[in-house]
Amino acid sequence: MKRILIFIWLLCAPAAYAQEGRVYLDFGQGFNAGFITSSEISWSGFVRYRLNRLEIHGGGWRSNDRDLSNAIAGASVVLGNLDQGLNWTLGIALAEPTENISSRLRFRLAVHYDWEHWGLGFVHYSNGSYVFNHDGAPNRGVNLLFFSRKLY
Repeated sequence: MKRILIFIWLLCAPAAYAQEGRVYLDFGQGFNAGFITSSEISWSGFVRYRLNRLEIHGGGWRSNDRDLSNAIAGASVVLGNLDQGLNWTLGIALAEPTENISSRLRFRLAVHYDWEHWGLGFVHYSNGSYVFNHDGAPNRGVNLLFFSRKLY
């Protein structure tokens, strides 16, 4: 877990000093969506740094009941509007395995609607068995809802 936190810091620390990009702070919690039970996730927080169509992110979530807590870092490609409006990101991330996601490599799908300073978002992290087909295991993951704050 310590290695993942150091990796997140290395990815996100330069974002605060960036001249060209945008920095977002995301805070939210998990929710249930069909076969994926994420409502036990009490809070989550991420920092996203967006430079043109590339977005790097780091953060994690916390669960009090089971081993669902995780620190995660990765990169995504932004599809859609860059500053305001609806946008999608698709990417990959690295994290320590947990009870519900047994792989280190994660698939990331996010949908955000950004206004000038604020935004709302949905993020899905999973082992990506449908996408990566890496171990034949069932698709497992978490779903998170976010409020975002854009920093300059």
